[in-house]
Amino acid sequence: LPREHGAYGQLAFPAASALLLGRPSLSSLLLVVSAVAAFLGHEPLVVLLGRRGPRARREDGARAARALALAAGTAIVSAAVALALASPEARLSIVPTAILGIVATGLVLTAHEKTLGGETLVASALSSLALPVAVMAGVSARSVPLRHTFSRVARSRIASTGSRACSSTKLASHPGSSP
Repeated sequence: LPREHGAYGQLAFPAASALLLGRPSLSSLLLVVSAVAAFLGHEPLVVLLGRRGPRARREDGARAARALALAAGTAIVSAAVALALASPEARLSIVPTAILGIVATGLVLTAHEKTLGGETLVASALSSLALPVAVMAGVSARSVPLRHTFSRVARSRIASTGSRACSSTKLASHPGSSP
């Protein structure tokens, strides 16, 4: 499981809010399953990349590879079926989330997800799930409540990421302090 516990909320709250705005459909639920699977693939990926240390990679590498394959397969199949079941409007609404997800994956692969810019982008990617999930749940993409909810969720995620990064920087600048 991912060690970044704050990210659980960055994924769960926007997804739950989006589902509550409309009537959850099979496509909206499958998109959430896809996002959760992709999220759960983060920890095995960082183990395989050696970011949890050589011992973790050596001892847990095979298990991490299986977990990553399962997570990636679940994410891909769930997203494909969700898109196949979705309306054209819903398919279009996923484009920003997909782009942010691809860029976030690139940040993980290049070890830049823990920078302020990386944290902000990852928070945006996680919270952006609200738009396509809500549209797949039957809410119009032009809906005022949807736009309001999406912008509030995105702003709060970005603000919490920024304040967390500032706190970490402040603690790191004082020798002997720990986060």
